[in-house]
Amino acid sequence: MEQRMMEGGVVASVPPVAPPTVKLKWAEHLTTSWLAEDCQAIALRDSTLVLYDRLLENKEVVVVAGPGCVMRGGPQLPDYEPEPPSPADQLSHVNALLASQAALARSTAAQPRFSALLHKRLIVLQRIYHALSRSFHQGARERDRVVGVYARRC
Repeated sequence: MEQRMMEGGVVASVPPVAPPTVKLKWAEHLTTSWLAEDCQAIALRDSTLVLYDRLLENKEVVVVAGPGCVMRGGPQLPDYEPEPPSPADQLSHVNALLASQAALARSTAAQPRFSALLHKRLIVLQRIYHALSRSFHQGARERDRVVGVYARRC
């Protein structure tokens, strides 16, 4: 984690740039529909976004809030203080809030749209490869079962 000195002497930690965290849960009843997808469509931006939106609609992909949304090392204020905070405490609190806000803005702006599109394309490809894998292995089990039945007859 990189640290930078901010204005006013506040040290802000800059989170590494990473794509949003997602949870993948493939719906097996949709496997055949993913096998029918045109693989060349993934090369096009609009087609990739449509396929990714389909994953979101079917809840096969759930976007989880990343660490950029959490204020790390931000000011911790007690629930109740008998006296108001001193001006130095107030300034420290405001500086910490501004540093956290700047770090969040920096991490959001650092992820280019092209990177986000590549991440979505990768998830769509993972789904198609999962469908191919399941189809291949289920087909192999079916072939083994048929061969076994045929072998018992002979």
